[in-house]
Amino acid sequence: MVKILGAGLAGLSSAIVLAKNGYGVEITEKSESVGTVVDDVQAIRNYEGGGDQLDIFAQEGVILKHANPIHKIVKYAPSRRSMTVHSENSKPIFYTFQRGTHKQSIEMQLYHQAVKLGVNFNFNQTENFYETNAEIISTGPLHNNIWAFGAVYSVSDIDPETILFFMDNNYCPKGYIYLLPYGKKEITIAATTFDTKCKLPSLFSKFLQETPIIKNIIKDAKFLRYTSGYSYSNLPNSAEIKGRKIIGSAAGFLDPARGFGIKYAILSGILAAKSIINNVSYDKLWKDAFGKELQDGLKRRFLLEKMENEDYEKLILNDKISIHKYEKVPSLLRDKVLKIQYLWESEKFRKEYSLDKIKLNN
Repeated sequence: MVKILGAGLAGLSSAIVLAKNGYGVEITEKSESVGTVVDDVQAIRNYEGGGDQLDIFAQEGVILKHANPIHKIVKYAPSRRSMTVHSENSKPIFYTFQRGTHKQSIEMQLYHQAVKLGVNFNFNQTENFYETNAEIISTGPLHNNIWAFGAVYSVSDIDPETILFFMDNNYCPKGYIYLLPYGKKEITIAATTFDTKCKLPSLFSKFLQETPIIKNIIKDAKFLRYTSGYSYSNLPNSAEIKGRKIIGSAAGFLDPARGFGIKYAILSGILAAKSIINNVSYDKLWKDAFGKELQDGLKRRFLLEKMENEDYEKLILNDKISIHKYEKVPSLLRDKVLKIQYLWESEKFRKEYSLDKIKLNN
């Protein structure tokens, strides 16, 4: 029997892989069900690593069917000059998913797979939650260094294959704003920033009122709910603490520059399970799989934290470009990257968000 603390995306993914390999699995969860933390539309990158990300998950036993393919991103500078980044060979560059307790949400998809495999769930377990002998810890973010605020709308019609992306310090300093569609009928518009003291709700409201393309989209839309939350990105020296494997957002496995976490949640859950099944180092598995991606993301984060609106204008270089020719850090900004003391700043980052601060039983 393998015990898992937390029934988020990472914990559910671990449970599925373990159960498919003959292990008994028990998940302990504070909430009354899965999917109670996040209730909006979110995305997963699909243009890195060669293969299709959903196929990679499926090969490990984690099946995701209800996904909305994205083939285009329109990026806007503060001046509202734009560039389009598009897919090649019909391969989606992102997938969007519903989050939450909806029938087709990513949480419910994983939950039903786990139940069918015989995984045991203990919900509403709030007392002494962290005093555990669980081998896998999937409790959600343990620190805060990213926060997001946004709104979910029902719309009559939207391009289901296009993400809109805005960079503008007037509305979201040290961050960005995006519109994600799930099919033609639902969208999330949200702002994400590294500045956890930013007055994001008021700036977000101003953005909705003053951005013509967004005003036009939501003028006849039905407002459904606000969404907000804190998380954190990290690049830990080790994600094995006191013999436990720390996975997903508990370990800070988010893209440090963009805040995307679904890929790393599911992948770290899979790798924690494989480390148990094959009796190999979990740290080696996750570092080999996505350690360099996190390092590169941390470099971009340090750069983005220092960028002004004039720098954002330099990022919009072409009218239209394929994803494989797109440069996350154009040559015009590379000198600025070189000025960042990455090694010093990354070590400071690691110490501030150390996983050694987790209070677990010996």
